[in-house]
Amino acid sequence: MRYAVASGGKAVMARCVFTEICVFFNDEVGYSIDLQAAMRITYCMGDSSDCARLAAMDVLPMSRIPDDLIPTDTDRIGDLVEAYHDEICRARSVRVSS
Repeated sequence: MRYAVASGGKAVMARCVFTEICVFFNDEVGYSIDLQAAMRITYCMGDSSDCARLAAMDVLPMSRIPDDLIPTDTDRIGDLVEAYHDEICRARSVRVSS
């Protein structure tokens, strides 16, 4: 788990750098309130290194990250990246052939 040192030398859990803009952290996404609260504590306020949203933000533009992607949805990232890649290839193909 990541920790930051607050003023006064006290260790506190590090917060994910994307909490200000992350839909999962800031909005209700249709899952149980208890489940979402537990995930926020674990992934957003604790160790975010295994968060699927964080991993997706590393490789996709924010507009391509679905609101319903939750921190444990790591199995969906490959499909999201592939769909984005296909879209870019199609756009380049149209531009080249025009």
